[in-house]
Amino acid sequence: MNPIAEEAMRSSALAQPLSLGWGEVKEGLCILGVQALAELDQWPVVLSWVLRQYQRPEEIPATIMQMCILLYAKVGHETAIQEATRTWLFCPATVGLGAYRTVAELYLLCVLLPLGRTDDARQLVLGEVGSRAFSEDQRRLALEVSFYATWELRSILDRWDALSVRDEGLNVPLQLKRYMAAMGNGQPSPHRHFLQCMERKLFRMDVQHDADEVFLAVLDFIQQQMDDPALALEIQGLYQISVELQLQCLQCSCTKRRPSFLLSLPLHIKEGPNSLEDCIVSFFQLQDLSGIDSCFCAECRVKTPSKQGFKLLSLPTILCMQLQRFRNSARGTDKLDCSLAFPDSFDFQDFWKLNVFSQDFQKNGSTKYSLFAVIVHIGSAWCGHYTAYVLVPEHGWFYADDSHVVRATWDDVRATYGGRGRTAYMLLYRRNS
Repeated sequence: MNPIAEEAMRSSALAQPLSLGWGEVKEGLCILGVQALAELDQWPVVLSWVLRQYQRPEEIPATIMQMCILLYAKVGHETAIQEATRTWLFCPATVGLGAYRTVAELYLLCVLLPLGRTDDARQLVLGEVGSRAFSEDQRRLALEVSFYATWELRSILDRWDALSVRDEGLNVPLQLKRYMAAMGNGQPSPHRHFLQCMERKLFRMDVQHDADEVFLAVLDFIQQQMDDPALALEIQGLYQISVELQLQCLQCSCTKRRPSFLLSLPLHIKEGPNSLEDCIVSFFQLQDLSGIDSCFCAECRVKTPSKQGFKLLSLPTILCMQLQRFRNSARGTDKLDCSLAFPDSFDFQDFWKLNVFSQDFQKNGSTKYSLFAVIVHIGSAWCGHYTAYVLVPEHGWFYADDSHVVRATWDDVRATYGGRGRTAYMLLYRRNS
């Protein structure tokens, strides 16, 4: 036995309750052994060590098999676990286990697809294992959930020929185009290539990133790296919130106006109950600037107390709103889990009397919006995980947690208004046609 894992098992055996059977005790000790080997970067010996404890792959508990798949996928050595997992999945004794589906999903998404084994992946899904682990409805709906949420973006990327792209591995929009095309055609998605491309752009996969920052970074890469400026601007136009920055002198009432734009609406959350309407109105309220914050007035020729803020000039096709739940203070960064109620639809026309529009507002389409996706943050400011709710027309709401997609309800979505740890972080509304 590996001495590191052996010591972990020996030191933990004393703490096991006597009510557990030997099989459960052994499984718990093996989990500790795998964790010890992984933490000490001894991953090459993990599978062989586990097999010494259980003799054959099909006898390995599902929990340990999942750990092994995730470990070898993380270090980029999926081939090391491929044959053992295949043997486990095709053994009749494992079919009835509750975690059979999870192991099958991990094998598909973390082993076969990253290795480019598309034929094996297709056979897995359509064959004996797929019929046991996934229903036809689950496979079809998972694809629809992924595709529908971004169909406008994909339709533009499809028109881009990308003929002059040189370094394909560093081109974010090209990798995004290929990823989305594979999803839309029902083919295994080359998600790893897109993620590796982002990692080369300093978005490390083993570090938690802010969802809104990643969203804005991808849009920025599209502007920088697409060799068709017209299409790049068309993509930006999907999300572009045109605003007017106003600066009003409180002494002479002179007002300066400058057009600008946002790609997502950052909404401040206060402690206590919030509503989406209150947060939107608060964002467009002019803020007082006085004292050291006073601004120079060209008419008065001195710094004067002023009011400054944004007013709406035009609305986008897709309205993305970021709920600013993270706060920086002297003691660090904290997450606000307080409630923020948001509707499944609303009309910006209802804000007309609340002074959020510029006098030059252009009504270039409907002002009515419907919610179609909610990005959820689970965890704290220091450690967390993102999941999503997506609305599929004629099918309803679905909840996507990595590769796991299940049906959901509007009540499930509303449960993310607030509460400890699990809260809505980004809201995506689509303008009604």
